[in-house]
Amino acid sequence: MRFSYHEDDLTIVQWDTAFVYDRKESARAIEDILEFANSQLLELRTYDALLDTELDGIYKMQPGGPPRSLRGQREAEQAATLRYLIVDVLELTDRSSNALKVVGDAYYARIYRAAATRLGLSDWQRQIDTKLASVGEMYRFFSDQSRSRRDQFLEVTIVALVAIEVVIGILTLMHF
Repeated sequence: MRFSYHEDDLTIVQWDTAFVYDRKESARAIEDILEFANSQLLELRTYDALLDTELDGIYKMQPGGPPRSLRGQREAEQAATLRYLIVDVLELTDRSSNALKVVGDAYYARIYRAAATRLGLSDWQRQIDTKLASVGEMYRFFSDQSRSRRDQFLEVTIVALVAIEVVIGILTLMHF
């Protein structure tokens, strides 16, 4: 894609290279924008790999495996790990996507959009959003499972306490 702001400048953006012929200050701004787009690609690829690793770990888990305890400790730990991952990825992608909004120049914005299109940033973002949705579902599943195990633990505890109270009551009546 070719861009010109004046008759004596030219910017050509491809997915793996760019050609910038412009005044020094304008060329530097364009280089910064292209560097920003490349750093976004690197961040998105890193998050994608991180989410892949987490999802692979989830898929390898034994469904209905032995609980670490009746209180749902294992599920709570897994849910906490997933929560931090979701928050981290969302915060960093949001921060990087908002970073360029401060540029008010339409010409620079067009160059950025062209670089983002050539690098496929929106495709990477969609892929990450899909994986985040999967991880979010797993977070809810682990949270629900943990809550269910905790509820079961409390129910057993209450039944045991009531049984102990009944036995104590019967023993007390027998002594009178």
